[in-house]
Formats: sequence, structure tokens, C-alpha cells
Amino acid sequence: MFLLALALLAVCSSTPASAAETIPVIGCAFDGAFGSSIAPPPSQKTIDLPPEIAQELAFYVTAQDDTPILAPRGWQCSASGGSGGDSLIIWPAGKDHAASRADAPLISYGWVNNSGIHGLAGRELERRLRVRNWTDEENALLAQQFDYYGVAFPFSSCSAPFPADILSERGHDIVVYEKLPHQRGIGARTDSACEGEISPLATDGFVAFGLDENRTMVVRLSQEQTHLAKQIIEAALKAR
Repeated sequence: MFLLALALLAVCSSTPASAAETIPVIGCAFDGAFGSSIAPPPSQKTIDLPPEIAQELAFYVTAQDDTPILAPRGWQCSASGGSGGDSLIIWPAGKDHAASRADAPLISYGWVNNSGIHGLAGRELERRLRVRNWTDEENALLAQQFDYYGVAFPFSSCSAPFPADILSERGHDIVVYEKLPHQRGIGARTDSACEGEISPLATDGFVAFGLDENRTMVVRLSQEQTHLAKQIIEAALKAR
């Protein structure tokens, strides 16, 4: 009994306790097809986090979407949007825009409109994540649908989608994923399942499917900051 008590004490002491912590809220400028807006003024927000984790994080938000997104403190951000959806990109300060580099840390959060070509892409992604089995015949049929819109089919070379990803479902409409380092999988645009540069970094994120829109999140951090990924994703899931 004594040894069991010591073991439980060790486990409890190694688990950071959460408390109500106040962290900065950073405004991000928005550039959209139908107008732009300046970054909202800085503010603060309270969230339950272990104190040592809270010191490393800040919220980032745009005037167009009041969903606050957690990311490492001291990073920079920009947002863009159009008829197909909006996206917020957050990346390390002093670095070039990270979205086009597979080896760069970044956080991307956005929504895609489930209509037209965007709806086709969303349904294809949902099938790949849920069924994980895509035949050449199905590829060809969907490619014809994309061709109707005059847009190249993005996964025409893929018949076995995301084989290295670790997937888990949250309810009926959310798929959370983890892509291990040096593996192909879902994640950033340059870290696709079949082609493009393979990232040496791990990628975490989720896809939340809805009738009108799909919300997606990509979290790719340096090895020194991977301990923040879980908190960042859970906060975004709660806020959606």
C-alpha cells in the first residue's frame, strides 16, 4: 500500500496542475477578396493552463473571426480569405512566411466553404480520413468532377492516402491526426500524402466536418516546442 501511494504521488506530482492564467491576445491583420482590416488592438484573455505552459503561449485573433487561436508567444501572424474560406497563419517572428516550407514551424487555422470545388475537396478529404481506402477508379471519377470546374485534381497520384498518420475520431464530425517526423501525411500544403518535400518535423492537427464548412488546423512545431501541440489543438476544438 505504501509503495502504491508513493507511485500515485509521483504520477500526480509529474502532471502539471492547471490554473486560470491570463495570457496576451495578439491581433492579426486580414487581407480578403472582399476587403481588408487592420489587426485588432492587443488585449488579454484568461484560460486554464499549467502556469509554465501559459508563459509560452499567446492567443492570436483577427477582426473577421473572433475565434482565438493559441500559438507560441512572440510569433507573428497574418490572415487572408475569399469565397472559398478564410485562413490564419502564425509563424515564428523574424522568419519568412512559413506556409511554403515543409521544414518550418507554423500554425494554420481556417475554414473551407463546402460549395463548388471546395465542397468536392472537402468530401474527398473526409473520405480519405475516414475510409483510408481510395481506388484508382474512384480517383478517376473524382478527377472528372474537378475537371468540370477547370481545376487540377490535387490527389490524382494517391491511391493509399495518409498511410503514416495516426488518426482518432472525436464524436461524429472531428478527426484528429498526428504525422510523425520524416513521414508523408496530411498537414501543410508542402507536406502532402504523395508528393512534395517531406517535413522532418511532426505535424498535429484536426479536421472538423460540417454541413456548410470544414474547419482545419495544422500545428507543426520545432522539437523544443512539441509539448505545446496538445494544448493548442484542444483550445481550438473548444472554441470552434
